[in-house]
Amino acid sequence: MPINTIPTNIIFGFLGAGKTTAILDLLSRKPDGERWAVLVNEFGEIGIDGKIISQAGADGDIAVKEIPGGCLCCVAGVPFQVGLTELVRSARPDRLIIEPTGLGHPKEIINTLQNKTNQKFIALQQIITLVDPRKLHDERYLNHEHFMGQIDVADVLLANKADVCSQENIDIFWQFAGVYAKTKSHIGVTQQGRVELEWLDKNSIVDRHELNSNSHGADHHHSHSEDPNTQSWTFPFSEVLTMMRL
Repeated sequence: MPINTIPTNIIFGFLGAGKTTAILDLLSRKPDGERWAVLVNEFGEIGIDGKIISQAGADGDIAVKEIPGGCLCCVAGVPFQVGLTELVRSARPDRLIIEPTGLGHPKEIINTLQNKTNQKFIALQQIITLVDPRKLHDERYLNHEHFMGQIDVADVLLANKADVCSQENIDIFWQFAGVYAKTKSHIGVTQQGRVELEWLDKNSIVDRHELNSNSHGADHHHSHSEDPNTQSWTFPFSEVLTMMRL
């Protein structure tokens, strides 16, 4: 890790996987004397997760920055870079945690963090992906590009919500995760979003240089649908739309 770079972790997971719960739990166990920063991306106009995390940092040793609207890879140009730079400069954190919405393309986010500009101050550490084992029987998830992409890039793969899952759900997770055994630094089952602090700084097994050749670039096109039962679209309009006209 270059001198003066900030250890940075990404926490991936589809809607309901427990990302915010995991971050709040990590913040509650933050080492004394350390200042952490959290960069949150929200899909929609109201950043609920960001507000919740901001409340956790009310004592001043946790800084939170929101990038609202769209998936993080779609705003990973100027808005993302400006937000990231402002957060780092103002907070000067000892650790940075990034919570992208589950809609963000994992490889694009990683490549952005590893560009020449960001490598000067970002040291990307373990990438953590939380999954809800109850979704693993659903082919709509297993065939979803971003769902599988989050699993592919993970260093730590965790089945969350074990306390509300059946044994069959857990067994399905272990069967599913078995094929990733050689490409993850840790695979496990957890509940209430519990992520151990020592997992954050393990050496990555994932070859992130390979991601560059697979990146879909700034002019990419992909479905902005996290929940297989819901969809959202972004359209370029030159005039303001009102609710009546919609």
